[in-house]
Amino acid sequence: MTLTADTVMIFLDKNELHAKSGIDSVGRVKKVKFEDGDQNFEAPEMTYNFKTKKGKIIKVITGEQQSYVLADVAKRMPNDDIFIAKGKITTCEHEDPHFYFLSERLKVKPGKFIVAGPTHLVIRGIHTPILLPFAFFPNNKKRKSGILIPGPARERGYSGFRELGYHWAINDYMTADVLTDFFFDGSFRSNSVLNYKKLYKYDGSVSFRYNQIQQGTRGLSDDFLARDFAIGWKFNQDAKAHPKSRFTANIDAKSPTFNQTQVLNNFTAMNAAQAYNRSSIGWSWNDKWGGIQTTADLNQNFGRKEISMRAPNLTVRLNQKPLYKGIQYRTTFEMRNEVTTGDSTFFTAQTLQKMNSGMKGNTVIEYGKSVRIPFGFLRYINLTVPNININAYGNFSTTRQSLDENNKIIRDTVRAYRTSYDVSLGNMRLNTKIFGTFKFKDGMYVKGIRHIIDPSVSLSYSPYFLFSSQDINRDLKDVNGNIIRQYSIYDQSMYRPVARENLSLSYSLNNVLEGKFKQKNDTAYSYKKVNLIQALNATGGYNFLADSLKWSDINLNLNANPGFLKTLNVNATINPYEMDSAGRSINKLMYTNSGTLGRLTLFNASTNIGLERKNFLPKQSRDLIMKDGFNWTMNIGYTFTYRKPGQIATLNNTITNGGSVTFSKSFSLAYTLDINIKDINIGQFTNVNIKKDLHCWEMSLIWFPFQTNINYMFSIRPKAGLLRDLEYKRNSNQQRIR
Repeated sequence: MTLTADTVMIFLDKNELHAKSGIDSVGRVKKVKFEDGDQNFEAPEMTYNFKTKKGKIIKVITGEQQSYVLADVAKRMPNDDIFIAKGKITTCEHEDPHFYFLSERLKVKPGKFIVAGPTHLVIRGIHTPILLPFAFFPNNKKRKSGILIPGPARERGYSGFRELGYHWAINDYMTADVLTDFFFDGSFRSNSVLNYKKLYKYDGSVSFRYNQIQQGTRGLSDDFLARDFAIGWKFNQDAKAHPKSRFTANIDAKSPTFNQTQVLNNFTAMNAAQAYNRSSIGWSWNDKWGGIQTTADLNQNFGRKEISMRAPNLTVRLNQKPLYKGIQYRTTFEMRNEVTTGDSTFFTAQTLQKMNSGMKGNTVIEYGKSVRIPFGFLRYINLTVPNININAYGNFSTTRQSLDENNKIIRDTVRAYRTSYDVSLGNMRLNTKIFGTFKFKDGMYVKGIRHIIDPSVSLSYSPYFLFSSQDINRDLKDVNGNIIRQYSIYDQSMYRPVARENLSLSYSLNNVLEGKFKQKNDTAYSYKKVNLIQALNATGGYNFLADSLKWSDINLNLNANPGFLKTLNVNATINPYEMDSAGRSINKLMYTNSGTLGRLTLFNASTNIGLERKNFLPKQSRDLIMKDGFNWTMNIGYTFTYRKPGQIATLNNTITNGGSVTFSKSFSLAYTLDINIKDINIGQFTNVNIKKDLHCWEMSLIWFPFQTNINYMFSIRPKAGLLRDLEYKRNSNQQRIR
């Protein structure tokens, strides 16, 4: 127990203590402060009787959890209960609160609750018509169970109540909520959620939702009762729970029309249009020797009425191990099972019959170091010894193809286990680095510029004799026995071995441009390295064994920071071959006929500029932002895309503009603007977000001005979680006062 006061008087004959406030040196009132455990009071005057253990407090302010109680006179009883006449309850910490609940009689049971008689809400000194016969404010640090009071609702022309339910505080790790929306046309929604969390171990939830929505008009031809459900389970293991093992689960199974029977607002509108649903479970183990991962996925496509399942999937990985004198190997084993079937037949034997299953083992043998060629200028070239990539496959189904009398391809699935393998030599690579430096005179703004060129060439090969004996490729013949083409019997299998001899070359030319520029420090000048061009790359390839079109497309990429721009990204694709009238590439190089490198099929450039107020203020004036509270930011992005894969070219220009304006510490505005320059079309997700801090309340407005229908959400509510249900919401789909 601690008492701090300017004047303290003790009357031994009365067994009383009197404490009074005083005035400090600058004229401010120094109130009496009393602290006893979690209880604390501030008042101009206090009286306490040692014998009866009762106290009297004049114009008291006491803090109870997130709330404050103000009273002209309060009496503290021996059991620590406090009785108040004409008191105010508020969550506003201001001495003259902006809002409060006014009641003639209150009782405060510290650490448990505050109960008041007839009370009403007062905002800014204005007595509102919101009256309550009594009020109960929980004031307990411990978890408590209780009834959740519903709010009024109106939907589809019918009134009702929303979120009537019960909160069950099971223990320190688990809570459960049962909520119900019901309407006077017989419709209702039920939502049951069990939440659990154990610190540094795991967290998640289990949920069951059921909707029964009346569609149309009862007794008429359009009368229909829609019943939908959803089952959910979320489990997330904390990274600190186990150094090697990790388990996650996200199960979200729904009936096909469940999303369409939800309350439509800004947060559920995207779900309402969603035509698919995903669920997944995964477990992994990582150790020094390698790791194990197993997963299961289930995808629902409501539009196609299909279910796709991938389960169980298993991956075992063995980390790199030494084999012989710098030669190393690493191994991976996979097992996959997949099936896609109609949702009406998913729980039948047909699902197992359509299951596509297979296994794959992969071993890579490589020499972990680059080799220098010790002859003349070749000593500047690094040689990477090719690795050996060995794959073994086990598939439980293969395909046979044939032509019927109408030359239509018929595919027959053969259910039988069959093994295959392939071997390839890859990553035989030659690369080097070329440096070019240009230095400027001493004292200039630019000290020097350096250009780094990194060319490389790599070769890969898959021999023919390894798979020619496996009978992988079959001839597709017509009814007369003429060969139409070849096909692989594994073209519909889970794993598809390489069935063609391959000898290909790939190349890349990477460039980096750096510079050193003068900058002024507090006392002297120094030079700072700046990446003028972070990357300027060209990549492509050549297939030696292809029948035609041996050269691949040339891909160009530029990534730079030109100073006034945040980023500049440019991508381009050049096709080296000519095309016919249908827009298809033909086996004629443009360089041979016209001397040009190729034709541009794709060009994409994007950049953005970031601006803010401090960029336009002198350094000595930047503290002004902290003083006046005014600030603004703006991010302008531009994207240009040109596509011409065939005879027809398409152009697309888009400007995005997002930013914020902070008018004061309590008032701000943020916006996002998308503009398609070609169509002069403003994107439908353009929005304005206005926020106002009302000290103990907060107000927000989100507005989408360019959507087909008016779309907005307005809310005003107290900041304190104790009064989170005292909020007003209004949006384009619904209105609610809680």
